Formats: sequence, structure tokens, C-alpha cells
Amino acid sequence: MEADAPLRETGADDDLVRLKVTVNGRRHEGEASKKLTILENIEKMQLPIRSSCRRGRCGSCRVRVLSGALRDNGVRLNGYVLSCSSYLEGDGDILLPY
Repeated sequence: MEADAPLRETGADDDLVRLKVTVNGRRHEGEASKKLTILENIEKMQLPIRSSCRRGRCGSCRVRVLSGALRDNGVRLNGYVLSCSSYLEGDGDILLPY
């Protein structure tokens, strides 16, 4: 009889991904939650990111997604997405344009 594999609890760890953010030429890495917007995750990493309306209208929070799958509101501006309304589906690599 084979030993049963230990059961893995589902929970918060299932929602965590790796996030790489390049800002002002410096690369930062940290943990991010799939439940938070890209904007909220970058703020949680205590990195400077511009934002204004936080509703996907003004465009001040736009970032370039270098790699990674995401859910967004379909608004893409010349290769950029609005971080206030976009969510990571897995590990991501983000470039802030300033």
C-alpha cells in the first residue's frame, strides 16, 4: 500500500506570486497578491508609483508589463496597462516609465 501524499492546504499562499519592478533603472523583487491590483502591490513594496483617480481613467498609473499574465480592464495604451485596474495571474515583471 502506498503512503498518501500529504494534503496541501489551500489559502493565501495560492494567491501569492513573485513581482519584479524596475523603477528609475533599479530592479526590485517581492511577493505580490493576485487579489490586489498591480498598483496596490507596488505600493505594498513601498516603491514610488504615480496614481491619481485609481479607477482606470486618468492613465497616470500606467506601467509596461515586460512578462507575466494578467487580468485587466482591456485598456492598453501603446504597450502599457493601467496598474490600478490590472491584476497579476502569475509571476510578473513590470517597468515603471519614469
